[in-house]
Amino acid sequence: MTRPARLGITRLEGMHYYVRDLARSRRFYVDKLDFAETWRSSPELEQQGGQRSACFSAGDIHVVCSAPLAPGEGRADGRAARFLARHPDGVGTLGFEVEDAARAFALLEERGATPIDDVTTYQDDGGTLRQFSITTPFGDCTFRFRERRGYRSLYPGAVPHAGGGNNRFGFQHIDHVTSNFQTMKPGLLWLEHVMGFEQMWEVAFHTSDVDPGRASGSGLKSIVMWDPVSQTKFANNEPARPFFKSSQINIFNEELRGDGVQHVALTVADIIGAVRGLRGAGVTFMPTPGSYYDMLPATTRTCCRSS
Repeated sequence: MTRPARLGITRLEGMHYYVRDLARSRRFYVDKLDFAETWRSSPELEQQGGQRSACFSAGDIHVVCSAPLAPGEGRADGRAARFLARHPDGVGTLGFEVEDAARAFALLEERGATPIDDVTTYQDDGGTLRQFSITTPFGDCTFRFRERRGYRSLYPGAVPHAGGGNNRFGFQHIDHVTSNFQTMKPGLLWLEHVMGFEQMWEVAFHTSDVDPGRASGSGLKSIVMWDPVSQTKFANNEPARPFFKSSQINIFNEELRGDGVQHVALTVADIIGAVRGLRGAGVTFMPTPGSYYDMLPATTRTCCRSS
């Protein structure tokens, strides 16, 4: 079988998180995770988009959080407001760096992707940025592709900001994105035939220790798709019978009101030291049944709850 041509992805740059309380996100990323706050939205961009944004960075990771403007501050129909009218706080965009935006756009459109806009070019005193976005089967999460040629700003309208932490927990880069679906086959086919990803591994298991007080449990089927060149990985989950309704995957889907990104896994230099330090900083870790780690291939993940 002939594999689709690579899109030229160099890395998963970060995510755009839509939140109701930007100050709360700032406390979580800066005060607890020790991320630096590196960029903020300019007043002009806030009025144009109807939202206020801040970027939190550590290692090679960028997390942009945007909240709608308060009543009376400006327009009330921006992207953050539209997302939050349908969902709780959540990931609305994943950003990819690519070698050639025009080539990636042409390949994606040829394979049936749905562009939101054409390739747009921006310039600053450092160079050029070319970018475009597409819709996806990941619920209301879009994908944005950026080609940087010396462009210094994070994105057009972002203002540099120096503040926050120093990454004392040693965060490095994004390891993978985990997404939950009621049925994941459409997403898998899209990742393969549109994005050109390949299957990396597959696992399925059940647990019965979610609620020891009653006869219930949880189950999931998970398939990881990846781009071997950039090492970009997507872990995709769907609930599994006989505990479909009580599965954490199904519960997430019901709470989000649709399919979407559940979490982004970050690598650290020393996971034992990082976990100890994060607990000491007041970070809450999600409970995970031991059988989950028993079924994982080789490596083990630790998840903390975003605020």
